[in-house]
Amino acid sequence: MMRNFWSESRGRGSLGLVCARSWLLVALTFSGAMSSVAQEPALEAAPVALALEARGAALAQAVELERLRADLSALAAPEMEGRRSGEGMARARAFLVERFRALGLKPAGAGESYAQPIPMASGEGFEGENLLALLEGRDDALRAEVIVLSAHYDHLGRQGEAIFRGADDNASGVAVMLELARLFSREGARPRRSILFAAFDAEERGLLGSKYFVHAPTIPLEKIALDLNLDMLGRRMLDLVEGAVFAQGWEHSVELVELVRAAGAQEKLRVHFVATDVTGARSDFAPFLWSGKPALFLSSSEHPDYHRPSDVPERIQWEELHARARLAARVLSALVEADAAPSFRDAAPHPVELETLRDLVDALLPHAEKLGLGRAEEFGLRALRARAALLLEKGGYDAATRESLMKVVRRAMSALR
Repeated sequence: MMRNFWSESRGRGSLGLVCARSWLLVALTFSGAMSSVAQEPALEAAPVALALEARGAALAQAVELERLRADLSALAAPEMEGRRSGEGMARARAFLVERFRALGLKPAGAGESYAQPIPMASGEGFEGENLLALLEGRDDALRAEVIVLSAHYDHLGRQGEAIFRGADDNASGVAVMLELARLFSREGARPRRSILFAAFDAEERGLLGSKYFVHAPTIPLEKIALDLNLDMLGRRMLDLVEGAVFAQGWEHSVELVELVRAAGAQEKLRVHFVATDVTGARSDFAPFLWSGKPALFLSSSEHPDYHRPSDVPERIQWEELHARARLAARVLSALVEADAAPSFRDAAPHPVELETLRDLVDALLPHAEKLGLGRAEEFGLRALRARAALLLEKGGYDAATRESLMKVVRRAMSALR
């Protein structure tokens, strides 16, 4: 995940008051499965008219934890050198291209390749390469509509002797993308709409890969129905909040709220909905929103190892990654099978934001001592929660009231920073 304006200057020391407060700042604003499946459901034998929910459930059940573990560990291995440049990045690209090719996915990059080079602003040389693979849909009427499933595969590379391996950021999202590519490309599981599997590069340098794709799409932009973006799915928020998923982009397509909430409930995950204007654009869904395209971003948020060499596979919370991958399978299945794709509209206040603020404060207050919160800060959190709960009782809030509340949140951000 791309850094935001305050994380550039965050200290890299051990867990202490300053870092704890910074992580709480993220929380305020950004915010029992088997280990593997013994036998895949027989989707090959299922009729095309399989009910949408049943199809999504079968695909979710087929997600294999051991495949997620293997792909994540391979991408975050020391020999990948942090996936920024040089031989390590070349190995990562070769790994992804081989996976796309083995699944029989159609090259969707430049020419007849999987790669879309990203030119530098100077016009001399390249920033990196997006890797793009297409699975064509089965429905004659909907095949021309494309759902993009995206996850950035770059990270921070080497800094001195340290390798920033990026296990959660974002080998976790890429591993989920690869597993869903495997499931949806099986015979009998082919979706109604087409799916573009997009491994974006240079996200950590300012969303350069996704910006370039939207600027110079290899598939006409008018054919893209929505971007579903996965970024950091393998850890608990702050290593404290169990079973949480954060969603953004929904504020421009509010029909996504109930879809994602229902998918989360099926996997015993609580989805927290945060509008993009609260945190800023920090991942590859944003260029799609800027172009007027529906987009949905799923993440488990930040943790103490974010953008540190300690973001390694050994610290991934595997069962929660498995659950979030199953949620993504359900959501993607619903999007590619539905009769109508989500529409894009101007964002408007929605009470689901108030639920998120209330629920996050409830989840964090029991950890106030560990987070290094003083009495004044704890009181401030309780006041925010009380206001959110009161507005919920009244049925929500209008734009002016929402902005007033967001000013309080931003003041808290400034004080804690």
